[in-house]
Amino acid sequence: MAEDDFCVLSTLGAGSFSVVVLARHRHSGRKVVIKKMKMLGQTGLEMAHHECNVMRGLSHPNILPLLGTIERAFQLQLVMPYVRGGDLRDYLCRKGPMREEEARRVFRQLASAMEYCHAKGIAHRDLKPENILVQSLNRVKITDFGLSGNFLQQSMDSLQGTLGYMAPEIVTGGTYGPGVDIWSLGERIGWPEILSHPWVTQGMGPMEAYREPTSSDEPAPAEQSIPSSLLPSGGRELRERCSLHPAEARAPAASELSAAEDPAAP
Repeated sequence: MAEDDFCVLSTLGAGSFSVVVLARHRHSGRKVVIKKMKMLGQTGLEMAHHECNVMRGLSHPNILPLLGTIERAFQLQLVMPYVRGGDLRDYLCRKGPMREEEARRVFRQLASAMEYCHAKGIAHRDLKPENILVQSLNRVKITDFGLSGNFLQQSMDSLQGTLGYMAPEIVTGGTYGPGVDIWSLGERIGWPEILSHPWVTQGMGPMEAYREPTSSDEPAPAEQSIPSSLLPSGGRELRERCSLHPAEARAPAASELSAAEDPAAP
């Protein structure tokens, strides 16, 4: 793809490492999003190539696909479909908390996408509402694999993600596995976030909701971070399954969560 093939319409958002713009393909009229790394040179190029290579190896209905790339000198831009509904954060701000049956529908899709990624050795490591796009409640899509890691190729031990959504084992240091996605999905995104999390219902940001650490190097236990009274019975059970401390029993695999949320499952 060539940069001249697209007409930039607006800036949709910016993160720590990239800027995402809305563009229209000049010949087809199709709207797309283009992700541009803020850092130019070799570092930005390596980050873009990493995300590009990960996305090219993924094909799942609940993962935003890569349409192509735009190559420039020391810059690689990623072209992806435009999802009109915006991200989960915006959706919840507009609509408010979901009903339980709606939340089940969304969570099942997220668990299915994570099951697929983990089967391929990919841990997302930055699951949060801003990285979940809502085409409809029947079709949500996970995006932004820039901080992902392949745990089958090398051990994961670096500090990656967004504080407030990180699993405890990422914050405390040492090696960790794909279970960090399960923690983010269940403790910080799933039932708490889309049903009744205080930073949705009370207008709080995740950093205010993320309680002070119990010591200088250990995050607060999950059971202290979200009052159980805010969650329905299904949410309390899900949180208990997803928010295990790394020193305790293992967190469930994504396949277990997907099956648990499927009413047709035995």
